[in-house]
Amino acid sequence: MKRILNHFLILTFFFINLSFAQSNEIKINAFLDSDTHELKIQQEILFYNTSNKDLDTIYLHNWPNSYKTKKSPLSKRLIANYNKDLYFAKEKFRGHTNIKNITIDYENVAWQNLEKRSDIIKIGLKKSLEKGESIIISSTYSVKIPSHKFTKYGRSKNAYNLRYWYLSPAFNDTDWKLMSNLDMDDLLVDLTNYNIIFTVPNGYILNSDLESVISKGEHQKTYNLVGKNRTDIEL
Repeated sequence: MKRILNHFLILTFFFINLSFAQSNEIKINAFLDSDTHELKIQQEILFYNTSNKDLDTIYLHNWPNSYKTKKSPLSKRLIANYNKDLYFAKEKFRGHTNIKNITIDYENVAWQNLEKRSDIIKIGLKKSLEKGESIIISSTYSVKIPSHKFTKYGRSKNAYNLRYWYLSPAFNDTDWKLMSNLDMDDLLVDLTNYNIIFTVPNGYILNSDLESVISKGEHQKTYNLVGKNRTDIEL
């Protein structure tokens, strides 16, 4: 009887841990327009509430938008380091995000950029997200890729170096960890499973450390990228 009980406790412990081991999932369909230096993106996030309380608000990091204005946290940080390139940059060299819509479980929701922190999005939920439960966050948007001269990420003459180029849910354990882009490569991201379809014009080669399958068309190439338990994706 004791032996059976021990096995029962082990199995119970296993299933309890399994229930709390759910990983967020991000699916992205992206197209690079090299003429306008833009990414056209459709994204879906399966977000689990792994915190210790119910949530009525969700936050997304939107770091591509940190290049938009001279008053952004990134611009102020660079000025503090005696770098005024972003502050005085012309519009065509800046980056930004243009969001067409955001939905929760395929229903439109209201959202807003945080005041003075345009690289963080706040979404109010119509219904609280209970501990251990999940929602699907979907968005259609475009990203104008900035010049690489502000940070090491962005566009140069013949290449693009991309990191934190998509919407990413903020980390929450006991509270939200909201982090603006300060050119420190320090964004805290929960372990996430990624499935990305990324299309580039012929003449470009996409480099990634993810598992990759390539299909070629007449004018473009499409990469299907898969990665598990990753914090971010650099391309």
